[in-house]
Amino acid sequence: MTGTINDVNLIVFRHGETIWNAMNGKLVGGRSNWVPLSTEGRRQARQLGRDLGRQGLRPDKIFVSPAERTLVTARLALAEAGLLDMPIHVEDALQEMTHGREIDGQPREKIYTDPIKGDIARLGKDFKFPNGQSMNDIGKISTHWAGNLPAQLRADGTIPTYWAIGHDIWTQCLASEINGWTHAQTREAIINNASANIFTRRSGQLAVSGLNIPAAQLSAHLARL
Repeated sequence: MTGTINDVNLIVFRHGETIWNAMNGKLVGGRSNWVPLSTEGRRQARQLGRDLGRQGLRPDKIFVSPAERTLVTARLALAEAGLLDMPIHVEDALQEMTHGREIDGQPREKIYTDPIKGDIARLGKDFKFPNGQSMNDIGKISTHWAGNLPAQLRADGTIPTYWAIGHDIWTQCLASEINGWTHAQTREAIINNASANIFTRRSGQLAVSGLNIPAAQLSAHLARL
């Protein structure tokens, strides 16, 4: 997998299940950086690491958002993969979308009233709550970060691979901005917990190369890039 200078493969893993995820969507998610992994989420993180370790995968760099759920997912996975020697870089640009402090964590049935649903239908990816962010806001933040990651070819001329432990909506918005999706298409692209999502940058152009890939199948997908 040889390339040109500044080419990079970016694998975005969604964090393991959180205690809020386990409530089956009853709460508005959002940034909420303090929300911890559930017992199942910790199991998913360890399994993610075992799946990556069995394939002998080792990234050139590892990034996480400042959220507890991404940091813990990374630490548990790297321990299982035998990669605890690798430094973890915390990136604010990986932060999940916030709907605003007044909205994040509230019951969905309380927040998503008929007038709000009407505003979402009208504004699409530009909709945002007061003090919150829109999908388009996150799309611009995520593509700017992914498009400007410093990278250089390895000594053997092959393309480096970076891992990022991130979030559902952030990953949706990155894919949406790259592919020009509508609001409905973006919402349909739900990113599974502990899944691998492949993005590539070639000659400065970002592309989506695979979403919701089981970690156990990642090496096979990378071999086709």
